[in-house]
Amino acid sequence: MNSSLSSLTTPVSHFFGKYHATIFFTAIILLLAGAILSLYLTTTQSLSAQATTDGEVVSSTFDDKTAEQIQALRESNESTTDLVYPGPRSNPFVE
Repeated sequence: MNSSLSSLTTPVSHFFGKYHATIFFTAIILLLAGAILSLYLTTTQSLSAQATTDGEVVSSTFDDKTAEQIQALRESNESTTDLVYPGPRSNPFVE
């Protein structure tokens, strides 16, 4: 029985001895890919759930202060009379 057990483990031992680095790095890459996918799915689910709940809270009315600011706006072709230009300045580069 002992000889049959060693005859079964020898090919497996040679396989893992030859490809142990490849198996290790493949396992690490698969674990990292799974972790990244899990984080991605978690964030997209929480963001989509948050977007649906926030959509119900958004108000579609203006407050009075905003309405007054909109009314105070003027057209670009209208001129203001209280525009004051600065006095003459001296040029520091002229002698």
